[in-house]
Amino acid sequence: LAQGVLSSIVLPRKSAGRARSVRFPHCGCAGLGPSLAMASTDLPSRSGEPPRTRCDNEYTGLANPDNLCCMNVVVQALFHIPAFRERLIAAVASGGVPEANIATRELASLFRALLAGDHTADCRRLLELCAEELAAFDRQNDAGELWLRLLHKLHDEEGEPAPATPSSRQSLLGLFESEQENRIVYDDGSEPDVERYTGFDVRCQILDGPHRTHPSLVAALTAAVAVKEVENLDSESDEDCGPLNMTAQHCYVTLPKVMWVVLERGGFDDEGNFIKVQKHVPYPERLDASCISAAGGSYVLQSVVVHRGSLRDGHYYAFIRPGLGQWYRFDDANVRACEACEVFDLAEEGASDTAMAFGYLLASCADEILRPSSPAPSG
Repeated sequence: LAQGVLSSIVLPRKSAGRARSVRFPHCGCAGLGPSLAMASTDLPSRSGEPPRTRCDNEYTGLANPDNLCCMNVVVQALFHIPAFRERLIAAVASGGVPEANIATRELASLFRALLAGDHTADCRRLLELCAEELAAFDRQNDAGELWLRLLHKLHDEEGEPAPATPSSRQSLLGLFESEQENRIVYDDGSEPDVERYTGFDVRCQILDGPHRTHPSLVAALTAAVAVKEVENLDSESDEDCGPLNMTAQHCYVTLPKVMWVVLERGGFDDEGNFIKVQKHVPYPERLDASCISAAGGSYVLQSVVVHRGSLRDGHYYAFIRPGLGQWYRFDDANVRACEACEVFDLAEEGASDTAMAFGYLLASCADEILRPSSPAPSG
């Protein structure tokens, strides 16, 4: 696979009685590998100040003793979704989560530490659990990929509920779930090949062709669901059908209440090297989701994950506004209030500070997500 560019999906060619391999635009399917293996070597802060161990506000940071920033931003983004946080803590406190569900229990433990103001908590164990299949990349993992892997880990640990019991998985992960489709259509009128699955993110690419970037996040999202011609990779000729033309489309049949949008920044330079595309791409505070799905909906921006650096080294931090009011910058143990202009004008921060992922909340459900009615038990 060319990371973050194209993924190969083998779908059956029904009329020919054998499989044809086609190249499908990358859509963030589970198990396709990291979209970008961003290094997190924790460059010093731009101000030169050492990270503080305590914060000058009500929010708590996470320690970073060993290149954990890529996981820290994911945990903070999830923590500031109270509906999910409180259900997870309550599930563990009630004894409903087996000891074998290590990732679920570890995430709940981190949430409790953040609620208690424990500035020494770190995500080392959680990162190891999520990145165990990415050993070749060490800890150079894309935060967007870690979000996906963590939610799939929680999903796998939850398992399928018994038929006679309510779905606890729905109560924990239902906020993030969307129904997605990969669709291949053949020009000979035969039945399309459709793969439908439940996904936990929305993905798009910054590039709109060689050395050309999309002008905005909305444009990138629109292009991600457009119908595309795909290449038939089968080298053998089909004597019955002749050359076969196909189109492919990735569709979002439903959209989640909490939408995690990953902007893939992989690209090739003039020498053929795979690099991070550094260009700033504007992103909206309010997103009309009709650009990616007929389900539509108005979404409001709650979090932005930023990567500073190149493909080989760098650092992650995040902007989050917990109650959709004041923005805060979460930079490992350092948390401070910030103005909206700092969030939306990243080009002013530096050429290598680029937004990688965005957390959008369905506006009509914002109160339900941010102010759930039942408090989580402290146990």
